[in-house]
Amino acid sequence: MMPPHLLEGRESGIGRCGSAVDRLRVASRGMCGICGVVQVTGAPGQVVAPDRLDRMTDAMTHRGPDDRGTHHAPGIALGVRRLSIVDIAGGHQPCFGEDGAVAAIHNGELYNHAALREQLRAAGHRFTGRCDTEVLPHLYERDGPGFPARLRGMWGLAVWDAVRRRAVISRDRLGVKPLYYAHVGDVLVFASELRALLASGLIPAALDFEAIAVYLTLGYFPAPATPLRAARKLPPGCSLVVADGRVRVERYWSYPRPAPDPSLTIDDAAEGLLEHLDEAVRMRLMSDVPLGSMLSGGPDSTLVTALMAKHTSGPVHTFAVGFEGHPNELAAARRAAHHLGADHHELRLPGVMGFAGFRESIGGADEPVADLSALGFQSLSAMAARTVKVALSGQGADELLGGYTKHRAARLAAAWRHIPGPAGVLPALTSRHGPRPARRAAATLAAFTPAERLLAMSGRLDDPLRAALFRGLVPERIIHRRKVGFLRPASGGWLRGELGARGGAGELLFAGAPRFAEFLDPGVVRALAAAHRDGAGGGRDVHLLIAVLVLEVWLESYLPSALGSGG
Repeated sequence: MMPPHLLEGRESGIGRCGSAVDRLRVASRGMCGICGVVQVTGAPGQVVAPDRLDRMTDAMTHRGPDDRGTHHAPGIALGVRRLSIVDIAGGHQPCFGEDGAVAAIHNGELYNHAALREQLRAAGHRFTGRCDTEVLPHLYERDGPGFPARLRGMWGLAVWDAVRRRAVISRDRLGVKPLYYAHVGDVLVFASELRALLASGLIPAALDFEAIAVYLTLGYFPAPATPLRAARKLPPGCSLVVADGRVRVERYWSYPRPAPDPSLTIDDAAEGLLEHLDEAVRMRLMSDVPLGSMLSGGPDSTLVTALMAKHTSGPVHTFAVGFEGHPNELAAARRAAHHLGADHHELRLPGVMGFAGFRESIGGADEPVADLSALGFQSLSAMAARTVKVALSGQGADELLGGYTKHRAARLAAAWRHIPGPAGVLPALTSRHGPRPARRAAATLAAFTPAERLLAMSGRLDDPLRAALFRGLVPERIIHRRKVGFLRPASGGWLRGELGARGGAGELLFAGAPRFAEFLDPGVVRALAAAHRDGAGGGRDVHLLIAVLVLEVWLESYLPSALGSGG
C-alpha cells in the first residue's frame, strides 16, 4: 500500500497537473514518521535535549501532518508524526500499556490488529480505542521482544519498557517501511528518515565510500548500507534490541525457502496464489479514509484494482500517469479502468520533467536512487492525494514472480553450470573479451550463487504461466500486452538533452569541482558524459551517468538541507 503525496488542492478526471515544483514539493511521503534516542550504557538520564527531539520529530512533518507526539523519560526519548489512517480521532501516539511502563510508536499499518486486540482483551488487557498501534505495548507485555513475529503488515516501530530498561525497534518482514539507526557513544539514535537522524545533532555526516561504490553498481543502497558512514538501515525482518548495555540485531523472520510440490498442478498453484492475493488486498482495505489504486493497465496493477473492486461497494478511484511524446500506458490504463467500472483520473505530463523538477525531487529524497521513473510516480502521487489518502499499486509483483530479464538470466545461468565439457569454458573466455553485452551475459553464466547472478545480469514471467495466474479477473488483451518500461526507454534522450542544455545536468557533471570528486575521477565522468552527449557512447553508460548525477544532486541539495535541520 503506497500513501500518496499530501499536497493542497484537488483535481479529478482527465487533465494536467500544476508545475513540476508543485508536484514534487516533497520527494517521499510515508504513513507516519518515528524517531528516538535510547540510552545504551551509563546511568539513566536525559538522552537528548527536548528541542532536539522536537527538531527530529518535526523534520518528518511531511510524513505525518495530522498529529505529533513526544515522550521524555530517563534513558529514552520518543517522537512521532502521524498520518491518520485508522481511528483518526483516538489514535494519538505514543501508546501506553495499562500501567504506563511500556510505550510504543509506530509507522505503517498492522492488518491483523483487530484479531490481536480480541486475543489480548480475552487475556485481560484493556483498550481505549481502535488504533492498530495500541495493540503493541500489550502484545509486548505478553510475548516479550519476539512480539514482531505475531504481526502482519508493514511497519517501523519502537517499544520502550521502562521497568526492564529495554527497547525493541523493529522493521517489517520485507522492509516496506524504512528504519535508520546509528550507535554513537552511549546512545542509539533511530528514525524513519536520515534527515531526522541528522537533526538529532548526534550523527556525523561523513560519507561511506564503500556503500557509494555499491550504489553506483546497483543504483540504490541495499540494507544495511546508507550514504553515511555512521548510519545503517535495519534489515527487513529484524529487530534492534537495546538492553543490558548492548545493542544487538535479532532476526525474527526469514524469507521461506522454496519447497516445490511435484503433485501441485498449475491450476492448483494459480488458485492458491489468487487466494493469497485476494486476502492481501482485502486486508489492506482496512482504513477510515478514502483509498485508491495506481493503475498502469498492466496485469499486476489491474489485478490489484479488480480485487479492490470485489471488496468495495462503490467505484474504485484509479490514477494513471504518462509522459507525452514517449511510450506510455495511459490508453491501456483507461481501458482497464473502464472494464472495472473505476472512477479514473489521468495525468499527462508534457514530456520528460525538466532539470529543475529533477533537482527538487532528488533534493527531497532520503537516499539517492538512480531511477527516473520515480519522477512520474511522484507526480502521480501528488494528483492522487487530492482524492484519496492511501493508494495500492502493483509494485513488487515482478520481483515476487520473477518478471524481469535478470531473473530469467539467473535461472538460465544456474542450469548452465551443470553443462559438462567445453561449453562451460565459454563464460570464462567471453568474460574477458568481446563486447560489453556479451561480457555481461558471460559473467551471469559464470556466477556461482543467485546473488552473484543477479548482480551480473540486471524480464518477464513466461507467457503461459502469467496467463494461468491472472486469467478470469482481467481482460485477455491486458494479460498478453507487452510490458512498457515506465520512462526507462526515454532516459538516454533526456540525459543527452540535459547535458547539452544551459543550466542542466552538464553544469554538474562537467563542473570544475563537483562534490563527487572526493571519491570519483571527474575526468572519467566528464569523458563518459561527453561521449553520451555527442552520441558516441551508444547509450551504454546512461544508467551509470544518471546514478552519478543523482548522487551529485543529493550531495548538493539534500545533505546540506538535512544538516541544517539539525541546527
